[in-house]
Amino acid sequence: MASVYATRTGVWSTTATWSTSALPATIDDVYSNNFIVYVDNSYLVTSVRNTSAVGITGGGYFVLNDAVSLSANVEGGGANQVAAVQFLSAAPATATLVGNLSAISTTFSGPRAFIHNGTGTANIYGNGLGRIKGTGNPSDGYIQNQSTGALNLFGNYIAGINAIGDNRGIWNQTTGTINLVGNLSGGVGGDGLYNSSLGTVNVSGNVFGGIGGVGASVTGVNNFGGTVNIVGDVFTGAAPSAGATNAGVGTLNITGNVYSRHAIAGVTNTSTGILTIVGNVSGSSATNGYGASNTSFGILNVVGNAAGGTGTNTYGVLNNSNGVVNISGTAIGGIGTTAYGLNNAATGYAYVRAVSGNAYGLGNSTGIALVAGAANSQTGSLYVEEFYFGTRGATPIVGPVYIVPKSNNTLVGVVTAAGSSVSFYNSLSVNNLVPPTSSVRSGVVYDTGNKTGTMTVPSLSSVLLGTLVDNISGIAALTPNTIWDYSRLSAADVNSIGGRLKNAITTQALGQQVASFNL
Repeated sequence: MASVYATRTGVWSTTATWSTSALPATIDDVYSNNFIVYVDNSYLVTSVRNTSAVGITGGGYFVLNDAVSLSANVEGGGANQVAAVQFLSAAPATATLVGNLSAISTTFSGPRAFIHNGTGTANIYGNGLGRIKGTGNPSDGYIQNQSTGALNLFGNYIAGINAIGDNRGIWNQTTGTINLVGNLSGGVGGDGLYNSSLGTVNVSGNVFGGIGGVGASVTGVNNFGGTVNIVGDVFTGAAPSAGATNAGVGTLNITGNVYSRHAIAGVTNTSTGILTIVGNVSGSSATNGYGASNTSFGILNVVGNAAGGTGTNTYGVLNNSNGVVNISGTAIGGIGTTAYGLNNAATGYAYVRAVSGNAYGLGNSTGIALVAGAANSQTGSLYVEEFYFGTRGATPIVGPVYIVPKSNNTLVGVVTAAGSSVSFYNSLSVNNLVPPTSSVRSGVVYDTGNKTGTMTVPSLSSVLLGTLVDNISGIAALTPNTIWDYSRLSAADVNSIGGRLKNAITTQALGQQVASFNL
């Protein structure tokens, strides 16, 4: 392995560009030596660097031209905020970098491995690691998307591992798009990924909080203004650090489960943005380790369940201001003290489809506290469709609650005890449970005073003996007078006995007719 460095600004393919008067070999470490080298073809070397070495000056950089591929590990850090490899071309230009990336400067501000500052598309296949030594100024992101282009990353990326403020890993600085296929983690001194403007970031992989740091944000993802979509699970870090934060007016969408493993929320919505989790959210074993928290005016949506943890105050979801929380699954009480599935702790609005108490009660395991599925402050608004007492009778709700009918207008609440259930119905809005007024006796008021019956029921004396009427039988009997006093004019049906008798002549009438004849 040899060190080869540029002796002038120029294209890679010219031998006069290099210290060896020959093109770098595959085993060489290649330095820019404070010059600009344009990568005008596809090459394979061990590494490209803009750092210093014996007889080599730090600074300069390598520029990827359109349609080229450079296979090399990248080491940045030779000058203030100057990336070792840059892509500057306009769309539809593309370029590919195959190799691992890192930034290692001990003195310069913002050592960077790669910057995309064009409108084309750059593809990077390899893993990334932020600043790995030094106590200098912030690094700001060793991989940076600085324009409106697209940056596609295939590999696992972690922020810097030194306790330097804002020692970020990947920085989407404007309205461009970053697509990451791989896992992402915060470091010691910075976020794994920082979306600072109105750009879009798509992550297909798991996201982890950082491994430490003092006075710095070390989340896996920090979205400040744009849109971040994560398809994968989100975890707090190895030290108390959030997996993801929606810190501005942007939108953070997570399709996966969220776990807190320390005394901090797994994900947090800290401003007026929208955080949506399509998956389950769980509290931790450490005190105040929430699954997800909404700490300002924003909206937090959970399309899944929210479960309390095993530690004290380890809520599945915490709404700690006047924002909005919507949970389409069940808020389930945990094991730890006040480990509610949902805690609407301030003046905000919270809706949850169902709530369930935990397994506290007769016969439960030692050490389980009584924990409701949801808790509400006196000044908050909590709306619930279904509520379940735990399997041993643990209460589902603490504090005031509004019970709302389910979307099918049939069920208001469910109580389960030892596997059985009781259903409560809202008669004001449930079809087929309240009879129509025509089927209720005239004058009877029902349905909590909202309806009055109109059906006329005959008296018992007018109904034939033995014929059912109301809840008993009629008492009218058939007597001779009933028959003889019946008006023949009322018997009008053709061919009926009454109809025939009505037209039959009597003996008296026949005699009078005969006597009138003059025979």
